[in-house]
Amino acid sequence: IVSFAGLLSALLFVALLMTRFVVQPVAHMSEAMRSFVLGTSSQVSTSERITELNQIATAFDDMVENLQNTTVSKVQLELEAVNRIHAEEVVRQSLEQLKEAQDRMIQMEKLSAIGTLVGGVAHEINNPLMGLSSYIEYGIEHTPPSKTQEFLKKAQGEVDRIQRLVRNMLVFARIKPTQVGDRCMVLATIRKAVALVEA
Repeated sequence: IVSFAGLLSALLFVALLMTRFVVQPVAHMSEAMRSFVLGTSSQVSTSERITELNQIATAFDDMVENLQNTTVSKVQLELEAVNRIHAEEVVRQSLEQLKEAQDRMIQMEKLSAIGTLVGGVAHEINNPLMGLSSYIEYGIEHTPPSKTQEFLKKAQGEVDRIQRLVRNMLVFARIKPTQVGDRCMVLATIRKAVALVEA
């Protein structure tokens, strides 16, 4: 009977030791892991003397820290990706604006070249017209009233029309730098444009 009571006492003592040093720490770690999964805790701390349980707790704490670092890194990467996408959009818009400005500059250069060409052509036309107009006026003044004088007057009208056209071309060929606040005489500009088209 003594040996049965001693054996039972020894088993009870081992069970208490197991409960105290194994079952309770494992239950504590299990609860800590459950808390981590639910997001209410981030570490498993144990001051137990059993080395293996401490190693498991330390490994779990390391895993939690690595997961947190990975999460932070992932958030940083996502933020960097969003910033990069935004920067690329800004660069794309800037490039589009630059292309539009370049296209406008090219168009302005073309118009300037056309204006220079028109100015040169207008002067080349104007010089012979002046001589032609002088000859026609001389003919009108020195011809008695007749059908010839009527033809000369009609010719003078056509020369005057060409001269108006040349003057209008020169107005459009002139390049004047515009400044902010310069006034534009809209009605006069429209009349000149109409005269140029009608001529």
